[in-house]
Amino acid sequence: MMDFSRYIGIPWAAHGRSLEGADCWGLVWLFYRDEFGIELDDYADAYDPACPADTVGELIAAGSSAWCQAPEPRSGDVAVLMRAGHACHACHVGIVAPRRHLLHVESAEAPSAIARIDDAMKRRIAGFYRWRRNVGRSRSI
Repeated sequence: MMDFSRYIGIPWAAHGRSLEGADCWGLVWLFYRDEFGIELDDYADAYDPACPADTVGELIAAGSSAWCQAPEPRSGDVAVLMRAGHACHACHVGIVAPRRHLLHVESAEAPSAIARIDDAMKRRIAGFYRWRRNVGRSRSI
């Protein structure tokens, strides 16, 4: 069973990949390593967390052979979103949590948290992605 609670309260840190600090992809990277034993590409030097040209969404798309789009999100899937207040490409990610929630860390102003996927967040979501080895492992949210 996935333990989402241990990832709540992690401070945002550019290119962070630990419980002491993580950016949005770092949180996904950490969760997948610890909860599934999956070593994702860490992309620590491959993008700018502020959301310019190279985006996390594009990096996931580039590694699309490892991911499949999930029409119905399940706990543990990755949600790719547009960053709040920015008209940029999909450049933010979070992990789908039970009961239509999302574990994510978005800025230095707030540590990682679980937020309800409400209408405002739904408008930001570009898609849900499942690691191919996780297909069939989790229940729908």
